[in-house]
Amino acid sequence: MVAWWSEATKLPFEKQDGGAYIGGPFRGVIHTTEFKYYTPSTKDYYGKFDPPHFTLVMEGEDAKFYQHFPITVAARALEHNAGTIDTNQRSAIQIELAWTAAEIADLPEAMLERLWDWMRWAEAQTGIKSWQYSKFVGEGDGKGYNSSSRMSDDEWIAYNGWCGHQHVPGNFHWDPGKLDIGRLLRITRPGTSPRCEVAGWFGVNAM
Repeated sequence: MVAWWSEATKLPFEKQDGGAYIGGPFRGVIHTTEFKYYTPSTKDYYGKFDPPHFTLVMEGEDAKFYQHFPITVAARALEHNAGTIDTNQRSAIQIELAWTAAEIADLPEAMLERLWDWMRWAEAQTGIKSWQYSKFVGEGDGKGYNSSSRMSDDEWIAYNGWCGHQHVPGNFHWDPGKLDIGRLLRITRPGTSPRCEVAGWFGVNAM
């Protein structure tokens, strides 16, 4: 496994990472920051100390990646309250999109394309499967600890694929909203091989 992506600006966070993974398989978790900017820092992440592995942000006309932790250790962007199932340490590879959940349908094309590139790299490094958990929903269905979008503890333990913060048990947030995850599993970027098969798991086929 390659710990740092060569196409991301390496920006190691000085605070402690999320610790060692405690079990697999790997899964990818997509967040939104709820801001359309990012100020690079090794000490502060939007006024907090809980960054993901990666941040993707528009800088002028370019979509740029920053990496805060190596993917060989857990990040810190998921909630994990006492007495609830492990989240960050359950082999969750995490990314924050510098955007808002409510406006996710307007995510710039440049960010979508680079997100696609990163997802393929993460899959190659960790074995994350190119499928999704359920559908990505809006605030009404996704917000709250008991929202209909959450996985059960058993589903989370076994999951291997792509999901949003809104799907993780023991969490409250509904980001990244109604992301077109199917497109991110289907589209082919220039210079890449066609993606001819995407399998569904836990109910939703991405094709």
